[in-house]
Amino acid sequence: MKKLIMTAMFAVPAALSLAQLSSVGPFTGSMSEGFESFTNSQIAGHYQTMSIFGGGGTLNSVPMNAEHMYVYEPGAGATWGLGGLGSAGVNSGAKAVGFEDISANPSGDQNGEILFASPVDSFGGYFALEASSPAFLQFFDSAGMQIGTDQQLMSATNVLQWQGWSSTVGISRIEIVSRDNYLAMDDLQANTSTVPEPASLAVLGLGAIALIRRRKSA
Repeated sequence: MKKLIMTAMFAVPAALSLAQLSSVGPFTGSMSEGFESFTNSQIAGHYQTMSIFGGGGTLNSVPMNAEHMYVYEPGAGATWGLGGLGSAGVNSGAKAVGFEDISANPSGDQNGEILFASPVDSFGGYFALEASSPAFLQFFDSAGMQIGTDQQLMSATNVLQWQGWSSTVGISRIEIVSRDNYLAMDDLQANTSTVPEPASLAVLGLGAIALIRRRKSA
């Protein structure tokens, strides 16, 4: 009986340790963001925060007092340069978002984040960046634990390319880390999570322990 109780107690940490990300091909999510509703930064200036996914998420500059985000619109003279690669294009529509490099960012490596109102189990979009140094995304669950490992973004092109991921644990936050790179992104996609959250797993584990105890007392 003690062995069964110990098995139940360790079931939750084991499940969390196995949380991982997998690459996925292009998909149309239950939430999409193409940045078409935002005024380009040639007119509006840089952005500190943006409500995206129809209110299902928030895109922030980090730190919040730094305005790293630029809505570019090539057809309206609001271009976004990627160093020697030239100006970034868009994947569809007329607009996309660029992130400045963070060489002067006092917060360190991170220069942006996506916060989801409710966890998602898949995320993707179209990205481009210059190749001066690595750029990547970091995924976190609702408990603030990193899911899987850093996911490096493809580089050395001004043509936006798809990159997407699915997760075995709900994604609540994504950190954007581009260091000395200028980054462009468009047509973000996400699906509301159908996988258990860490708190749900903990409840399941406690329920299993309680059931074992009741059986033992009977």
